[in-house]
Amino acid sequence: MDSQSGKSTEESGLIKGYDGGKQVKGRKRHLLVDTMGLLLSTDVTPANTSDQEGARLLLAGLKPLVPRLELVRADGAYRGEALATWCDTTGGWRLEIITRHSPVEGFVVRPCGWIVERTLGVDGPAAPPKQGLRAPGTAE
Repeated sequence: MDSQSGKSTEESGLIKGYDGGKQVKGRKRHLLVDTMGLLLSTDVTPANTSDQEGARLLLAGLKPLVPRLELVRADGAYRGEALATWCDTTGGWRLEIITRHSPVEGFVVRPCGWIVERTLGVDGPAAPPKQGLRAPGTAE
């Protein structure tokens, strides 16, 4: 599970916000993928939505659709006892936070973290710099 903030165009509808951490005005997309990188769930929110709130929106109602889901891996932005408890009570899911294990300088691949990053990177550098989505419903 991960999220990505992106700029949106002036005509892109009502879903807009400002992500102060990334200095981006626009939208945030939240993704849940399986171990092969295939999408299980996606949600688009204003950029000022916290990752923990986005996780709740992303996972809400998912239990009947993906009954075999037991473990949700996420990065450090999702840490906290409140979200872990919510995941356990809502779907019986165990929330595992993937963090860096050692203070190594430079780029280090996180175990299993590259799977969702690869899915987020499908837009790649060839994609336009703004998500020119005119209607919020077309973003999903």
